[in-house]
Amino acid sequence: MTQNEPLSGGTGSPEPSTPAHPRSKSERCRNILFVCLNNSVVSIMAEALFNRWAGKGFRAFSAGSRPTRAVDPRAVELLKANQIWSQGLRPKNCDEFLGQDATPIDLVISLGSQTPHGLPSSWAGNPRVIHWRISGRELMENRPRRRAPFEKPSPNSRRASSCLLS
Repeated sequence: MTQNEPLSGGTGSPEPSTPAHPRSKSERCRNILFVCLNNSVVSIMAEALFNRWAGKGFRAFSAGSRPTRAVDPRAVELLKANQIWSQGLRPKNCDEFLGQDATPIDLVISLGSQTPHGLPSSWAGNPRVIHWRISGRELMENRPRRRAPFEKPSPNSRRASSCLLS
C-alpha cells in the first residue's frame, strides 16, 4: 500500500448481493468497490477490513476481473482468526457492478502489483477510480504484521474515506 495512482477522474461484512437503492445520493450509503484480478485474497480482505472500520454510511464490496471459485483458504483463516469473516464474502465478477440495476459505486480501488487486466472502463454511479499497489503475497507472508490491519484502520482506509467525502 505504498503508492496511489489515479487511473481516471471521474465481518461483519454486509451481504454484498442485497444492496438497497435509497431515494437520493445524499441519503444512501457511500459505496466503495475493491477490485483485483482473482477476488480471492486482497480485495476480499479489503472489503472485510473496510466494513469493519468504516463509519456509518459507508459500505464496501469486492470483485475481480477473473474471479476464482472460492476465497483463498489462508485469507479465510486470517479473517476468521480476527473475527471478521462472513459467509457473504465470496469471489464476485466485476460484471455484478455494471448495468442499470447495479449498486451505484462512489469509489473503485484496484489492488495489486499492477492494474488488473480486464477491468471495466465504466461503472454504475460513474465513480472515481484509483489504484493501490499491494500484493496478496505481501499480505499473507508478512507474519509479524499479520494482525496490524485488523487492530486499527490503515492510512489507506482513511484515504479511501476522504476520497468518498470529497
